[in-house]
Amino acid sequence: MGSLKQEGWFLWKHTKSMFGLDVRSLAAFRIGVGMILLLDLYVRSLHLEDFYTDNGVLPVHAAIKFQQEAGWTFWSLHYLSGSYFFAVILFILQGVCAFCFMIGWNTKFFNICCWVLLTSLHTRQEFNLNGGDLLLRLGLFWGIFLPLGDCFSVDHAMQECPEKRKERKIGSQRFSTATLAWLIQFGSMYIFSYGLKIGTSWSNGTAVAFALQQEQFLSVFGHFFRSILFPESFFIDKSLYRGWIGETLGDFLMKWGTWGTLYYELLGPFFLCCPIFTNELRFIGVILFILMHASFGMCLHIGFFMYIPMVCAISFLPGAFWDQISKLWNAVLPEYLSQSSIFYDSPKLQSTRTKWMKLLEEFFPGPIRYSTHLSEQVQEQMKLRNTFLVLQLKRGDQPEYFFFADAMMLVLRSSPVFWVISYLVGAPGIYHLFDQILKIMLSSLTWKDLRLQTSAIHKKAVLVVCLLVGIVGQTLASLVRIKFVERTLNYKRVAWMISCQMVVVLLMYYCLYWNFKSLYTTEQYDKGNLFAEMFRLDQWWGMFSPNPPKEYGWYVIPGELVNGKIVDLMPGSKTPYKAPSFDKPSIISSQYPTQRWRKYLMNIQDVEHYDKRLYFAQYLCRKWNWPTGKHAGQYALKSFNILFFEVKPTTEDLHVPQPQPVGMSLWKHQCF
Repeated sequence: MGSLKQEGWFLWKHTKSMFGLDVRSLAAFRIGVGMILLLDLYVRSLHLEDFYTDNGVLPVHAAIKFQQEAGWTFWSLHYLSGSYFFAVILFILQGVCAFCFMIGWNTKFFNICCWVLLTSLHTRQEFNLNGGDLLLRLGLFWGIFLPLGDCFSVDHAMQECPEKRKERKIGSQRFSTATLAWLIQFGSMYIFSYGLKIGTSWSNGTAVAFALQQEQFLSVFGHFFRSILFPESFFIDKSLYRGWIGETLGDFLMKWGTWGTLYYELLGPFFLCCPIFTNELRFIGVILFILMHASFGMCLHIGFFMYIPMVCAISFLPGAFWDQISKLWNAVLPEYLSQSSIFYDSPKLQSTRTKWMKLLEEFFPGPIRYSTHLSEQVQEQMKLRNTFLVLQLKRGDQPEYFFFADAMMLVLRSSPVFWVISYLVGAPGIYHLFDQILKIMLSSLTWKDLRLQTSAIHKKAVLVVCLLVGIVGQTLASLVRIKFVERTLNYKRVAWMISCQMVVVLLMYYCLYWNFKSLYTTEQYDKGNLFAEMFRLDQWWGMFSPNPPKEYGWYVIPGELVNGKIVDLMPGSKTPYKAPSFDKPSIISSQYPTQRWRKYLMNIQDVEHYDKRLYFAQYLCRKWNWPTGKHAGQYALKSFNILFFEVKPTTEDLHVPQPQPVGMSLWKHQCF
């Protein structure tokens, strides 16, 4: 019997190690996703009216019409109104939710809010999305079932339980159907992407070459990289050829770059759950995924698609990685810092002081200990400095005491996360301002006493800072509550947990079924599906499949004004009041203002999206002409022609020179 128990425990421990996730890795994933949500929202807000209002390229009624024609009934909060004001409100709400999710306050609730708002945003404008947006949306969905707030969060800081400090020091591996589902979802992106790459470009090793031929995406580094890899005969303009490594080595690198990418997509996910050398192979797998996407982003302008898979991969870092980082940090940290303590006076558990100290301990991790047990000597130091916080160092026989900015500088230097900030704060001007603010925030005096002790010169400034600190601090303190957590289970909690696990298993099976079906049919995309419409679990990982496209090109949109002048209507044009050039731009990717515009314009260039061109043309008229635009009378836009100049190679042989571009008219339009 004892042998069976030992074998069962060993099997459980091994399974947990293979498919479990460390809470510190999940915290890093949560923070990374929150930052991407905020940055993506900022980039989208630069062209909010262009993409998310009725004055933009796709009014609400048109978006609903195209969706119904495709046989889908996806939901979106943005469908409620196409006004600019309503779109701004939803953007602000999404930004607030993303920030709260990032810091881990009411993590589960704001995770759901972020997923709902992001899904709504994606449904509103699907024609400027890429695979990274899909992975981000799915990551938020599976994050609802993951313990994302169990470390480095406001929620964890406000928990009051005996096991909290022990968990904080040694980390915690969590295993559930949700961790397994997230691992399968992340691996599915690569495995099924491999399964869809069945073209000859991948088998003969030329896929990387044709990916670098997509000049709509190609970055400056991508142009340079191509110039030393491609043969001289490929370039019509021989001045672009570098050839420093020779054609033989260049051909070798392109082939192995293609095959390396292809087969790592197949084998990489298994590095994350290998039964032997689990921690070592998982760490190697994560690093290789990060390097692979970093190399993609260096050569191609793919927006946040470079960063989203990297952040998702971080969630699989083994706990041993964080333990090793902690050991290395403690080894290089001065011994006196590891023996330091922070004492603070806080008589009530729910007081503002206690909450701020718990947040300080949570978000500035390090060896410093926090305590409310005050000795007579510590209390005397607090009275002398009129503060409720003292940092004590033991460098010799007598302890040393630090206050305000000096104390916080030591806290920052002891943290493996924020030690760099301590040097920035230490700059003379910043240090003085930081010290004055902390003297107000950490003062044990009332506002009235603080005002009386302040010189007349700084009185107004101190009162303003006091007011701002007081309003912000009290507001945050009133929103955050310390919760007592009991590590006990009852029947209702067990039933709820089992129900959630069953739902996760069902959804995980559905996603696997969807992806397997995508290998041999596209039937599921041609008609509505309940789960896909409710949870937006529809997914397609056919990046550069079955072959990377060989053709590429650039836009020219000449417009004629009423007075006969020719202007440039290309979105983001730096010279809109001059006639556009029909010559090939030196860097085609630079003609797009953002990745969203690049993806949208590349989509409507496809004949499948011919019916979207009318709304783009109407948008160009509204953008230029009064009352939405700035021009009227003789300067009003009368007509324009959307031209696309395409270079379409007829062979996969890179030694054959590129053909000349062929211009085609995508749409002609009369504004009035």
